[in-house]
Order: sequence, then structure tokens, then C-alpha cells
Amino acid sequence: MYREVEHTADYSVQLAAEDLEGLFVQSIQAVEALCGVEEEISALEQKTINLRAADLETLLVEWLEEYLYSLEVESQTWRSMEIRINKCELQAFVQISALKSIQKVIKAVTFHELAVIRKGSKWEATVVFDV
Repeated sequence: MYREVEHTADYSVQLAAEDLEGLFVQSIQAVEALCGVEEEISALEQKTINLRAADLETLLVEWLEEYLYSLEVESQTWRSMEIRINKCELQAFVQISALKSIQKVIKAVTFHELAVIRKGSKWEATVVFDV
């Protein structure tokens, strides 16, 4: 689950999921909703993504930056994400598809108010995007 939070100059979302992998999937879905991403109906290719970071917050930022690069530079969206996270290492297998259109562009993922925390049985995060 994700929900947009009112913010003066940026976009902010709160994410919640049962596990870290679900939280990272939610983060991509939130970006797509905020940006108004529309994909082409096209043949899917598989892409492998490997990331390593010092902490979960940095790992989430790197993951989202990888997706923004895919959108803006490669004109590709991701589908059918299979993600494995072990401590601060991520391996993902994603199906990529061509980007048809994007309504709004996110300039950057910020560390402002960023926290990835476990609350009870769920994982939560707040992410602020520079637009």
C-alpha cells in the first residue's frame, strides 16, 4: 500500500508492506502513479538488477534511481518484479516493456525524511521526490 502525502515543492509517499521486497515493489508502483506512466504493449525482455548499499535507506534510493533512469533514459518500464533482499543487498529480475508516455518527471529521489523501518509485522518507508 502507498499513499501520497501533501508536500510544498516535492512529492512525498508513505509505503507499507508485509516484507522488504513488497516495500520495494510498492515504491515502483508509487513512482508510476505519481508520474502517470503508461507502457506500450510490447514483447517483454528480462533484466537483472544487482545493488548493494550501506543501509536500507540508501538501497531504496539506489533502487528508485535505477528505475527513474530506466524511465527517462532507456524509455522502459518494469513489470513482474521478483526481488530478493538480503541485509543491504538486492537482486531483482524484472520484465521490461517500452514506455509509451510519462506525464510528470521526477528529478531525484531524496534522503529528506527517508526512513525504512519495521513496525510490528510490517515494513514502512517515507520517500520524498524532487520534481
